[in-house]
Amino acid sequence: PVVMVIMADPSHRPAVASQALESLFELTPTEAQIANAFAEGKRTEEIAREFNISATTVNFHKRNLFDKTGTNRQADLIALMLSLPAQHTA
Repeated sequence: PVVMVIMADPSHRPAVASQALESLFELTPTEAQIANAFAEGKRTEEIAREFNISATTVNFHKRNLFDKTGTNRQADLIALMLSLPAQHTA
């Protein structure tokens, strides 16, 4: 049997590398950044302000994220993003 235990502080979880998300799910760079923003707990309005885009545009990207990741709800998308191994940088 093989066992792996991962211990992590969720409040200090680094984002998954955007390039990894692009490769895994065939996301655009913007979709990968928005997926990470949702995983960080940001709301649609916060993401729109951060990226200087409209909330409608964020929702457009979110629908694409659902299609490409096989998720149906924002909570499922976030759970998927949080389940992926993060890239640690020193």
